[in-house]
Amino acid sequence: MNPCKLSHQIFIKSQISPSHNDSCSHSRWHLNETPEEVIDKMRKGQDPIPTTVVRLLKLYQHDRAKIEDLTKIIQNGRPNIIVFDGLISTWGKLGDLEKVTQLLEQLNSFSLRPTDRLFNSLIHIFGRKRDFQAMNRILLQMHHYGFKPNLYTFTTMIANFAKINDEKTILMVRNQMERLGMKPNQSVFNVLFDYYGKKGDKDSIDKLNQEMAQLELSPSPVGYNTLLSYFGKKNDLDTVAQLRDEMKTKQIKPDLVTYATLIDVYHNRPDLVEEVVSESSENDWSQKDRVGYYNVLLKHYGKLSNLKRTIEIHEEMKKNEVLPDKFTFVTLITTYMKLNQLERVEELLVMLRSLRIAPELPLFNTLLNYFGKLNRFDDVQLVIDEMGRQKVNLDSFSYNILILHRGREDLYAALNLKAQMDQKNMTDACTYITLMSHFKTHRNSQMMRTLWTELLQRKLPIKKSEIESASRYFASIGDLEMSSSVLATLQNNT
Repeated sequence: MNPCKLSHQIFIKSQISPSHNDSCSHSRWHLNETPEEVIDKMRKGQDPIPTTVVRLLKLYQHDRAKIEDLTKIIQNGRPNIIVFDGLISTWGKLGDLEKVTQLLEQLNSFSLRPTDRLFNSLIHIFGRKRDFQAMNRILLQMHHYGFKPNLYTFTTMIANFAKINDEKTILMVRNQMERLGMKPNQSVFNVLFDYYGKKGDKDSIDKLNQEMAQLELSPSPVGYNTLLSYFGKKNDLDTVAQLRDEMKTKQIKPDLVTYATLIDVYHNRPDLVEEVVSESSENDWSQKDRVGYYNVLLKHYGKLSNLKRTIEIHEEMKKNEVLPDKFTFVTLITTYMKLNQLERVEELLVMLRSLRIAPELPLFNTLLNYFGKLNRFDDVQLVIDEMGRQKVNLDSFSYNILILHRGREDLYAALNLKAQMDQKNMTDACTYITLMSHFKTHRNSQMMRTLWTELLQRKLPIKKSEIESASRYFASIGDLEMSSSVLATLQNNT
């Protein structure tokens, strides 16, 4: 089969319709209608099933104008609590506390009452945004409606304060739990393990393990996983070995994250990696974790450009009837591209189509890079078109991939892509470096000066090696002033 023809088939909508369980897909809605058709019927007073409206809100959750429009339509209809919960949560994700408050106050007019799940969701949303004033107002609203914080509420609050390293408030939250007679569950401990592990606080991890034992909870590997990562980053392999021994002594069973962390920690020690791989292969993985396990191995050997081991693991997955997921495709396609194994990439694209997997941004970017590298720009456009249908926006990495490949043949197109990035405030140092590599190839020193001047004015972080390379370039063409200006940025960049 002609590979170019094959790639065109992959992005035909009917061939890659996402599974019915994919809540983000929009190829099938209510009675096979499109989102626009559903909205049009809602305007006319017809009420679709609530889950369809929730899916609409999720689909357009980053489009404020669209959500404004949907809000008015919902308010003019007969919403139930599922729809209103989804609407209020969506405005929370947009960071609009006033709108959230207004909608909460409107519940009575529809004879609806909020749920504790809604309040917990809002606390989680505003906590992630680090808007603690809003989070406190939601807690007050929760109290106003007669709801008390539950374990999920407290877990969310601890997680949010952990992100800003506010141990004092974390302890206050835990004391509040004790006063209410609430005992921490596994989720609370996992958040605390993660917090103290990232700080390398082994004493606190030990105390938490003792507390879990007193509550007769199963020992968790989460604390040790974060400690292994902490000391691994410091290249303290002796402490890593001690922690592994402790886990065995305390009969704390390693999980997928444990093995992934160890493989990452030992990336420069092939002997220790193989030891971990041998140990992990004896584990009785669930189906989901088995895919994750293979993904960890593929990522590791892909980084090493070890084609032999990559192929062996891929074949083992087939033998054991382990279906790849989106991450598997990203890893394998990237690895085979790097190793110029294009026939294997095409085989993966056939499988991607047959499994009806709806790509997400990382996989779309991988495909953009693959087709761009081969100068198959018709296929690149098909990928972009499919992204539009799936409501997946190009990110800065997507644009930089396009600039890299389109710039080889069409500098005007590359500059136009940068202009689009400028409009969306997405331009980064990589954008400039990539563009300048094209103009350097064409020996256009004037555009090199223009782009470097603009980059320096924007004060974006630049790699030391790129600064030094540019300084040498300008020196080589006799522009010593520009060479010095570029080199002077070293002291302002890390």
